[in-house]
Amino acid sequence: MPIVKSKPIKNKTPLVSSVIAAYNEELHLVDCIEYILKQRYNNLEIIIVENGESKDKTYAIAKTYEKKYPKKIRAFSISGKQKGPGNAWNFGVKKARGEIIHIVGA
Repeated sequence: MPIVKSKPIKNKTPLVSSVIAAYNEELHLVDCIEYILKQRYNNLEIIIVENGESKDKTYAIAKTYEKKYPKKIRAFSISGKQKGPGNAWNFGVKKARGEIIHIVGA
């Protein structure tokens, strides 16, 4: 496993980026998003990456939350063949603005 080197956190309340990989997660995505939103720590963003053109309403749900919380949630879809959650997490980490990255599977 590679060693990840990080910079010291300078802010007492750093932005946390929760990156959710979601593929055909219509039944679980709402619970996952709501769980993160209910945390006491408020300085966070949620990045939802629909990975590989889900056959259900995963991306529609993600876009609904993005519209409801435009300053907190961003939704993306990676088109093409589904390549697993690692691909979605890597994409989401590149989009993240936070000092701390929280990896989540819906």
